[in-house]
Amino acid sequence: MGKKVLWQVINISFGCNKNCDFCFVKGLSKIPQEVMGSKEIDSIVDTYKQHTIQYGVSNHNVFDIVGGEPLLYVDQAKELFVKIAEITPDIIFAISTNGLLLDESFILWTKKHKVSIALSANDTSTKVLKDIMRLISSLRRNGKLHIALTKFNLARVEELVDFCSEVGFNPRLRSEYKIGTDQEHLKMFDEIVPKLVQKIIDKDYDFYPQYFYEITNPFWKGEMNHICGRHIVTIDPNLNVRLCPGQDHKIGNLKDVDFDYFKAMDKSDHPRFGYKGIIQCEQCELRNICGSGCPLSKKLAFGRVDVPSPLCQIHKKVFPLVFKMGDRWIQKGGTTRF
Repeated sequence: MGKKVLWQVINISFGCNKNCDFCFVKGLSKIPQEVMGSKEIDSIVDTYKQHTIQYGVSNHNVFDIVGGEPLLYVDQAKELFVKIAEITPDIIFAISTNGLLLDESFILWTKKHKVSIALSANDTSTKVLKDIMRLISSLRRNGKLHIALTKFNLARVEELVDFCSEVGFNPRLRSEYKIGTDQEHLKMFDEIVPKLVQKIIDKDYDFYPQYFYEITNPFWKGEMNHICGRHIVTIDPNLNVRLCPGQDHKIGNLKDVDFDYFKAMDKSDHPRFGYKGIIQCEQCELRNICGSGCPLSKKLAFGRVDVPSPLCQIHKKVFPLVFKMGDRWIQKGGTTRF
């Protein structure tokens, strides 16, 4: 059996020291209050070990600890990373954080254990955000800045992207999942984002294009393979497994007998990225990278998912530029992992 890519997003807790409007967690009807302990961590490790036995180890596997704010529970985060590394030391490790609790000691720990830091640009002031980025870049390479393109962040995204180039960060741009419900927000997005990506090309900023925009991969030339709904799962503190972090639908629990991520995915009828059956998308040359857009965004905007993304016309401007970023990266001799 061939290797299967598995991207695990772990919520040690949903507790947080911020209260961001765009957080996926707010899409849940009931937010779990529990915090993972060693028992839950061992269940994650044991299930992943069985996955590697069944499906092998892909070099595209990812293990990302998110939240809430994971640094509120830094000991559990470290325990989980160390135990998974004992099974597959070359897996891609990441921790997603608002950065307010980052210190030199933990940054150096991530460097030693090859855990990438994905800093979230939420509503933290630009000055504080830049100070955190300077601290990270002074101690290690390859920081990432995840920018949820809220109205607040759209107003400063060019400044943040310029600063990413200055300190060696890779920006990642992601639309807010509720954007389709706000025409003013869509207009702002349309006015700013295509021009910004064109500027990145014109300035020859050295950003890695994979997952730069809407978690997509410009290096992949085959059939649509967006990770959401196909390779990515989120696991909450009670070990419930979901395909979407912002919806209640569960595909199982790690405590279920013989739980298998991919068998559970196959059985689920939960909406996921895909263009088949949507005529406008089937005829679009960008279908394999766009996949008709985020099902949650479409559900909130239109009350249905069998339609193109509310960002469709904007994507038609941006994705060709993202392909240019990918082509330029290859021309400059950059590695792609694909």
